[in-house]
Order: sequence, then structure tokens, then C-alpha cells
Amino acid sequence: MQGVAGASATPHLEHLQGGDAVYLYADPDASGNQARRKWASAAAARGVRVRQLPNDLFSEGDACDTLKKMGAAVMGSKVMQAVKGSEQGFEDVWVDASFRYGVRQGRICKLTQIRNSQDQLEDKQHTMTNFVAWIEQEVEVVNGSARPERVFHLAALLPGRTQAVRVEVKAAEFSSMNWVVEELGSEATLFPGPRHKDEVRAAIQLLSKERGIERVTRYRHTGWVREGGRWYFLTAQAVIGAEGETRRFEVELPDRLAAFALPAPDSRPEAAREALRASLSLLALVPDKVGVALLAAAYLAPLGRSKLTVWMVGLTGTNKTSFMALVQSHFGKGWTRDYLPESWHGSANGLEHIAFLAKDVLLVIDDFKPQGGKRDQDDMHAKAARIIQGVADGQGRTTMTAERETRAAYYPRGTVVSSAEELPRGHSNRARMFSVQVDRPLIGQQKERSAQFYAAEDLAAAGVYAQAMAGYVQFLADRLDRLMVGSETQQAHLRHYGQLFRGEHGRTSHNPAELSYGWRVMLSYALSTGAVTLEKAQALWQRGLTALSAVALEQDGLLRQVDPARQAVTFIAEWLRQGSVYLNLPDQLPDGLSPAGLGWEIQGDGKLAHQPFARNLGWMEDVDGRLWANFLPEVLYSELQQFCSRQSGSLPGKAALWSAMRSHFQRPGLMRCSSDRPTYRARAEDGSRPWVISLRFPFDPSMNEPEADQSDRQSEVLNSPFEPLV
Repeated sequence: MQGVAGASATPHLEHLQGGDAVYLYADPDASGNQARRKWASAAAARGVRVRQLPNDLFSEGDACDTLKKMGAAVMGSKVMQAVKGSEQGFEDVWVDASFRYGVRQGRICKLTQIRNSQDQLEDKQHTMTNFVAWIEQEVEVVNGSARPERVFHLAALLPGRTQAVRVEVKAAEFSSMNWVVEELGSEATLFPGPRHKDEVRAAIQLLSKERGIERVTRYRHTGWVREGGRWYFLTAQAVIGAEGETRRFEVELPDRLAAFALPAPDSRPEAAREALRASLSLLALVPDKVGVALLAAAYLAPLGRSKLTVWMVGLTGTNKTSFMALVQSHFGKGWTRDYLPESWHGSANGLEHIAFLAKDVLLVIDDFKPQGGKRDQDDMHAKAARIIQGVADGQGRTTMTAERETRAAYYPRGTVVSSAEELPRGHSNRARMFSVQVDRPLIGQQKERSAQFYAAEDLAAAGVYAQAMAGYVQFLADRLDRLMVGSETQQAHLRHYGQLFRGEHGRTSHNPAELSYGWRVMLSYALSTGAVTLEKAQALWQRGLTALSAVALEQDGLLRQVDPARQAVTFIAEWLRQGSVYLNLPDQLPDGLSPAGLGWEIQGDGKLAHQPFARNLGWMEDVDGRLWANFLPEVLYSELQQFCSRQSGSLPGKAALWSAMRSHFQRPGLMRCSSDRPTYRARAEDGSRPWVISLRFPFDPSMNEPEADQSDRQSEVLNSPFEPLV
């Protein structure tokens, strides 16, 4: 109990923290009421919850008189009784000299001063509700979108109740007062009257301000936030900075995301080393291409938003989910093979929202397995495309509200990994991810391997892997500006290793380079803690690069098989052989070239004819003894589009497809292009020069072969030494 020496003095408030409750009493006179307002304002400014004790608490007079007459024990007892009922205590709030709002007998009232017949001022009471409500907390909810959401936490006393009912109301919905019946039920009544809704709203706000409103910022996302020039990592359990755990932030993660819960970092160096060694020992359970890719992704995640998705592809029963759960448990011991953050069976909007809130963490989306009818399969492929493209582009879909205001666009802000039984459609989507083929069961029937997996799951449940990540995050906190994604350190790494991992598509070099950066930062941390020696770090570095390089080479081959430019040439050649399309022939074909390969057939009388249903795609042109197949772009694209639609395949837009063909075929002399576009003006039979897609004929098999020998990539990678970043 704290006394204040006079109504004009200020109480000691330095020891109070946000969320504490303060109970105020002052003598029942003008000076006392002024002191109440002054003290309440000062306490509320510190973020504490203010409770007013009633004016008539002491019938014996002021507090000093009561203390003298009754003694400290009795006085203290009366104060504690009043504290228990203090939630009903309100001071009137004057709006101007003529009226004020107040609480009378558990009802919110408007009190107007009028003069009676004796010319004396008296109160005229206008009862507006049968309940009283007040704002206890004003919470700014931050999820990382442009506009934080504001929420009021209200308490209300209903008729005949002694316990307050507590509800949450969004600030945007507060003014309408519709929440009264929706949240408090039918017992809560706003009495009819002119502008009563506005009056009650104003009364609740002003009365609450008088009592003191606690103002809180609450985060609903994981990952890094910057405050006071320092970085802090938010999780549902510990918020971690360079000094370890801090309690200066409130984090409330929705639904399953609450399992993103790192423990406070262990201050014992040997504990940090052992936790990290346990994490690295997971490599012994699976092939390196699986273990390195997933662990590198896990340690890349806290460095910021990456641009790749890791895709674990294998038949059901290959234990993909079991191992991915072990890696996911680095971000919270609650994650298990039966409880992962998300699955592809969720809605597209739901997946994007969860991926947006799961910032700077590993996010496993399980079970990509398109099944059912065509619509169901198309829907799952469309969801995958949205997530993969959102990861790569850092953009979500912009939509409008009914009021024609822009909604926040959600996109993944962590590192997304997925288990799948097949790859998503689309060459671009496949190039944007790092796909790892799981071609055999990771556990299998070996009892020893099963025992190792179960032991690893026990360590995960005990929080050992989460402790390894907590120590890593603490290590990053005061180095993040130099090491984070987008830093000069990372960009220099990507420039160098992007060359070593060069491949069919620009993304196939960037993806392994990005994962290798997470691997490198983790090994730098391991070396700094003594979890590994420099020799061991070098060996793990080479092991990681070798695994990532092997996956990149494998992915290169898969991308070549589905490359739309090469596929288009393959389709055209096959159509011409089948006779479903044809090209007009020059006056004379070179020796050894059969018209059958151009959509024509030789009839019994020796004349050439094409099939009645065949479609003309263009014409052949002989230029200095070299044959060129000139295709009308609109006709060719229409034929390709119809074919892909029948095959449930995807096709890039015209401009993208022609540009891809130019990129592949112009340099080796297999395609004629103008200087500023992939099409070419070729001379037609009627003398005109239309724009065409002009390809060398016969189609060279090298169109579908690798453009360069990449057999030396492995040796280049293996000759790259480990260079610690700290």
C-alpha cells in the first residue's frame, strides 16, 4: 500500500510494469477527485491497469482520520474488500460544463445539470444501458502487413452479475455497437433514444480513459523484429535477442502456429555444442541429398525470406514426412510427424496466410498428392503454383474489400518445404524450387535404422533440436545485418557459388547456392561454439556442396525433359511425322529428305497429298541449300495450346515461349531471329515477308540435348574451401 503526501504530490511509479494493476483512492473532495485523475493518467501512461476505489470507502472521514481511529489492520481489510469489487467503481467524466457521463447502479448514464425551481443545480439522469462496460486493453495486433489491426479488450458487468464478462472487439467494429448483443448476449440492452449508440460509445471510451487503458503491442507472426536498433526473434515461447531471452514483447500466434516455440537459449556453452551436434547427427539417418537439403533449409530460414521452395518427392511409404518432422522440430518441440504446420489440403488463401505469419522459420506443407477428378487435381496444382510463385516473387494476390479498399496481400515469408508424390506442373514452377528425389524408404525394415529414428524423435520431443536453433538465433541476433538474406555477404556468396552450380535454368544455380549459404552460416556458428573443429567443418562443407550439386544436376535433367521450348520442337516433329500437320514444300527437296517428315505422303500415282484433317502450320524455305521451317506464330501457338490442354499440361504465354526458343536455339544456329525479337521476316510463296518462327530443318537432335558439358561441375565444387563468415 502506497501513500501519497497530499493531493498535489505524485506517487512512485518507476517499479510498475505493463500489465500491473493499480488501485487508487483519494479523499472524497474536489482536491481528491483532481488527484485521482492525475494519478490515473500517470499510471496509465506506464501501461498499467488502473482501478478506482469508491469515494465513500471510509465513513469516518478522510484516510488519515480512518487510520487514526481504526488502525492499519482494519483499514487494510476495508481496502482489500474494496479492491475485490473495484471493477464496478467509476468516476464521472465531465464532457463540458453542462453534462457528464457516469455509472449509476450498474448502468451507463448521461448526466445533465439543470437548475431546479430554487435555482439550484441538480443532475438529470438519462439511463442509456442496463450494463456497464469499459476498455481494459487497447491492443495493436501486428502481423507484418502494412496496417496493424487494433483490438479492444473490454470487460462488462451485466445485470445481476458479480463477475465481469470479458470480450474482444475489433476497433473497426466498435463504433457500430453491434458487438453488444453479439458478444454480451440478449441480457445487454441499449435503451432507445436519440443518438444513444454514439453516446454509449463515447461514454465507454471516456470512462475507460479515466480508469486507465493498458496499451499493448501484440505480435501475431514469428521471426525477426527490430526495436531500439537491435534484432529480436519472436516465437510463441521465447523471444530471443543477442543477450538471450527477453520478455519485452507479447507474441500470440494463432492456431497451429503456436507450436513455433523456441526455448530460451541455454547459457552453458557445452549445452549449446551438444544440441548442435545432435542436429548435425541427423545426417546419419538419411542420404546426404535429403539431409543436407533440409537442414540447410532449416538454418537458412532465420536469415530472412528465401526465394526457393524445397520439394521432397517420392512415393508414399518412403518416410519423407517422418524425417521432415525431425527437421521441423528445430522450431518447436511440438512438431511431430502427426502434427505439422500445414497440408496441401487446406485452402489457397489459408495456406498463403499461414505462410505469411510463419516468418523467418521453416514451414513444412505436407502431402502434395493430386487425386480425384480433374478439377480437384487442377485445384491442388494451382495452390502449389501460388505458393511457389509467392516464395520466388515475394508478392501476394491483391484483392479488394466490399468497400473497394485494398486488402493486405499475403505471401510466404519463411522457407517453405514440401513432401510430395509428384512435381507440380509448369517448367517455371519446377525451376523455382529445389526438388529432391527420395527414391527409397528412409527408414525401411532395418531395426537399427528404426531405432535411430525413434531416438531422434525422442530428442525432438525433449526440445534438443529446438535448443540448437535457439542458440543459432541468439548467435545471429547481433550479426544479422551482416549475414541476413540480401546483405552484401550473402550476395557475394550467391555470385560465386551461382557460377559453380550453373545449370539449365537461372534458378537451378541460385537455389543450391542459396541453400549452401544457410549451410555455410550454420557451420560458421558450429565452429564458433566449438561444436566442430575446422577440419570437421571443412569436411561437412564439402559434403554439403557435393550433395547440393548432385541434386542440382539431377534437377537439370528433369528440367530439360519438361522445358517448353524443347518440348515444342519435339511435339512439332512428331505431328509432322504423323501427318496431323503439314508444311508447304519448296519446289525441290534436297536428296535424302522425305516429304513424309513434313506432313505429306506419296500416293500410288506418285503425287503428294496431306491428310484431309491436317492443319497447315507454314512452309519450308531453301536458303543457299539450307532448309528452314517457317511457322506462322498464331497458328503454331494455337496448335500447341490445344495439344497441352488435351494432355492437362501447361504452356507459357506466346512471348515467353518464343523467347525461350530463341534462348536455346539461336546461338547454335538452329533458329533465325531478328535483332530485337525472336520472330523473323521470311519470304513467303506469294512474295510477302510475314513474321514467323523460323527453325532449321531437319530438327537437330541437339535441340533436346545439353548445351554444354557440365561433367566438371563436381570437381569445381569440391575444390571450393570452407571460409567461415565469423
